[in-house]
Amino acid sequence: MPVGDRQQLHPMSRAALASPYLNAHDRSVVRGMRRGAPPRGLPSLMRWYIAQWDYEVPDRLHVRGTWHDAEAASALGAPQDCPTWTAYLYGSDMALDKDGYYCLPLHAALCEMTRSAGVGAWEATYLLQLAFGSFDWQAVGARFGMDVEPAEIVTTAALVRLWEVWTPQPMIVR
Repeated sequence: MPVGDRQQLHPMSRAALASPYLNAHDRSVVRGMRRGAPPRGLPSLMRWYIAQWDYEVPDRLHVRGTWHDAEAASALGAPQDCPTWTAYLYGSDMALDKDGYYCLPLHAALCEMTRSAGVGAWEATYLLQLAFGSFDWQAVGARFGMDVEPAEIVTTAALVRLWEVWTPQPMIVR
């Protein structure tokens, strides 16, 4: 479910009754992000991170047809890979489209963090583990040997740094 879209909740559900202003809050967060204001607090940062990650990961693995390659073909009828999935899997995180935008801006920011000196590379590893671990920051923190409070602080700091590195604007290629 993208950020700012809680229309799937039934109007009389417990979540809708407990938080009647949830839709307005999500719209406010989206407006702030469009202005360039960073999300505040771990819940807002997590919503932003999940939405960006979901936007970049292709949702289709296969397309109609059988697999064919330059050297071989599938004798058993294996399904053909989707071109967007193949580009996601084998392409560069820093790839640019024809307009100069990153094809995967969040992945490019994580790649840039791994290249930085200091804790940036560790934070990028932590954030990748967070994405691969179903965005459960408490479980990922426990895997890194942290209690809940330090895991919350580390997750918030890593997401703030990712927000600062992340850019949806075009790159200037020189």
